[in-house]
Amino acid sequence: EQKQEEEQEIEEKEEEEGKNEKIEEDFVIKINKEATEEQKQFWNPKDKLTPQFKVFDWLISPITPDVFFSTYWEKLPLHIPRSQKRPDYFSHLFIGRDQILSNFITSNNLLYGRNIDVTLYSNQTRQTFTPNSSQTVTTEQLNNFFYNQTCSIRILNPQTYSQSLWSCMDLLQQFFGYGMGANVYLTPPSSQGFSPHYDDIEAFVLQIEG
Repeated sequence: EQKQEEEQEIEEKEEEEGKNEKIEEDFVIKINKEATEEQKQFWNPKDKLTPQFKVFDWLISPITPDVFFSTYWEKLPLHIPRSQKRPDYFSHLFIGRDQILSNFITSNNLLYGRNIDVTLYSNQTRQTFTPNSSQTVTTEQLNNFFYNQTCSIRILNPQTYSQSLWSCMDLLQQFFGYGMGANVYLTPPSSQGFSPHYDDIEAFVLQIEG
């Protein structure tokens, strides 16, 4: 009986690994379709054909990884503007504002402080809001915070809710050789959620919409 349980655990683990590999393959296939001719030429060397390399190259295109690490990594900030023809370059990684404030809330059991933070920085003071009535996030509350109180909404561990983002992060973790984290920020125009500060990490900021 114990042997059967062990065999079942192995099968379940292999099945889960197979699903994860398929998600990563689909993500890389999408990147291959979006690649420019210049990128494809840069991918020709055999040692640079790994999915992990392709994902990072896609992330910082048109800057090449060689230039990025020699010139910018831990040395200088880098801003890569996307042309007006590709404002949706990162849009498949996570949903946009309208979905976050509607279907995303109703489809998931979200808790303040664990899955979502609501913050506002004004008059040199940062406030973090959590309704006293309930720790559970509702569409009415979150829309009120965003539209009426001009608060910033931060989604913690967004890769939990997006296979594309999860796959991207997993491949980037393999590329860099250490763990990565992610947050999604939704902030109204002319508002600010956090005080001016610096982080002791290397951060990639991707604009999904807006």
